Amino acid sequence: MRTGTLFAIPPQGEAENGAMEVNLDAAIPVATAAGSGTPYFAAKRVTLARGEVWVGAVLSRATRCECAWRLRLKLRYRGNQHEVVVPPADRAPFRMTGFAGEPGDYAVQYVWNPDGIARLDCAVDRKACAATDLPPAGRR
Repeated sequence: MRTGTLFAIPPQGEAENGAMEVNLDAAIPVATAAGSGTPYFAAKRVTLARGEVWVGAVLSRATRCECAWRLRLKLRYRGNQHEVVVPPADRAPFRMTGFAGEPGDYAVQYVWNPDGIARLDCAVDRKACAATDLPPAGRR
């Protein structure tokens, strides 16, 4: 885990109901239906008309890893199995870094509040840094 600087901006709005979640800490990460843990495409079928585009929202989380990852989608088209990799191999993968153990473990924090972004020096004010609202360990 990196513990140098934390940018803590809480989520804004709500996730769409059709979002996929990927827990990057899992031994074999699988896209699941948000909030349910059920494999996403086991419960959802996407059928597209010619020229139609489908956009899927992916919410990734990690508590332990510093991960580089790609999403592999297996699909059936005209009776044949195909695989689409996002982003493709010639592009950089997605990257995600888990949070340090506790908010106060960071050297510096930039925290969003209604007045703007506040800079906290955790070496000087560890108590203020420890109060930063991070997702609970099970949801990071």
